[in-house]
Amino acid sequence: KVAGSIALYRTVAPTYIPVVLTNTETTKKDVTYLRFESDATLGFDNQYDAYKLRMAITANVNPVSISTEINKDTELSINARPVPKAQDTIALRTLGNTGFYSLDFSDKTNLDAEYKMILLDKYTQTVTELSQQPVYTFNIVSGDSATFNNRFYIIFSYTKVGNVTSTTDSKLSEEISIYPNPYKTGDALNVKVGQLASKLGQTVTVSIVNMSGKNEYVEVVSSTKISNGVLTIVPSKKLASGVYLVNLDTEGQVYKQKLVVN
Repeated sequence: KVAGSIALYRTVAPTYIPVVLTNTETTKKDVTYLRFESDATLGFDNQYDAYKLRMAITANVNPVSISTEINKDTELSINARPVPKAQDTIALRTLGNTGFYSLDFSDKTNLDAEYKMILLDKYTQTVTELSQQPVYTFNIVSGDSATFNNRFYIIFSYTKVGNVTSTTDSKLSEEISIYPNPYKTGDALNVKVGQLASKLGQTVTVSIVNMSGKNEYVEVVSSTKISNGVLTIVPSKKLASGVYLVNLDTEGQVYKQKLVVN
């Protein structure tokens, strides 16, 4: 890592972060790899990326499959990304027959300490900080697509661990505004994006971060849900009174505004 620069890895590239999916009943496994390079893009990079080949599920075949997703319909087994300056959200695809599974993020030896790695489970509406809980268990019900389709997202968040000023001193964005503000927990929260709406990617990650830099709530939503320049969410977690940052992350760009919770 060069002094004064933001880098994701302590070691010389190529280095990878493997994500292992295991059927805990059959012990069958599959793995997908994340890689960060300064010259990578959010699209397909011929020199770094690899497409995912997948078997179809049948009554006689019980494959276990995991991949990451770009451009909504493109699955990768190796996904190289540009080094995130603030935050990066990566969609995971899991596939398997009905049963119990685990996602293992234990091998993070190459992850710089200034990055937090977070798993968002949209099905259970839970956020897991993977430095504290690197193995996540869940179940798939083959007849219920919500248990595996568009369920998981990995979020890399750049915050200097232990440095509160990295959150409180963050520059606020003029492109977005939030209302109601002050906000009452449990109510709908509106993020006005205005002309920024045309620049957003297919998905937008909305995170509510406390003044210690901890993600209190994260939600990944489709940009098609923006109506008249406003994105509305209803945080499922009860927020304690205080001051927070609301981050709007899309295509590697992060927009911030302060939120006061009564």
